[in-house]
Amino acid sequence: MKVTLLVYAKQPRVGFGKSRLAADAGKVTAWRIARTLMQHTLKQTSDPRWTTRLYCSPDRAAHDPDPLLRQPGTQRLAQGKGDLSDRLELGLRQAPHGPVLFVGTDAPALSRTLIWQAITTLHHHDAVMGPATDGGFWLFGLRRPPRHYTPFRPARWSGPHAMGDVLANLPTEFRVATLPTLRDIDTLEDWKIWRLNSR
Repeated sequence: MKVTLLVYAKQPRVGFGKSRLAADAGKVTAWRIARTLMQHTLKQTSDPRWTTRLYCSPDRAAHDPDPLLRQPGTQRLAQGKGDLSDRLELGLRQAPHGPVLFVGTDAPALSRTLIWQAITTLHHHDAVMGPATDGGFWLFGLRRPPRHYTPFRPARWSGPHAMGDVLANLPTEFRVATLPTLRDIDTLEDWKIWRLNSR
């Protein structure tokens, strides 16, 4: 059964999103980095081996003519209202029956190879997690969409507890696999470290 990959993204605009990065580097530099990260993510997540859905914020970005957001074979949808838990749950409810993966656009080391590794891992596990260096995660996947629980509530987002909280919400009998840890880009220091290590 084909996997559905849900990409959650904030449209790169000057002064919108990446507030911590903008505080360090300025709004224009933060916008440029955000566009670079978005371009990389959408390139890596576009692949005929899985179905990609791009969940946009703000909602109107789902219909924006920006060529950056237009990827062949990728459906664009609105993230909707509410906190991150609400928006992730919406994507989960709207996903077709079968395995589902979630990714953001902050990990420059994200690759098709790692996505495919996550997909193949779900053949023998109930869930898969890609940890981020800040305590969050760059990927989360489920072999079967849940009916009687939510993996996204309660969760302390944007902090060192996000991954642990999501894992704690899973049924105790779940077999969970872990992928390599990647660096999310939240600050200018993150960006500098990643660029230095990627040379």
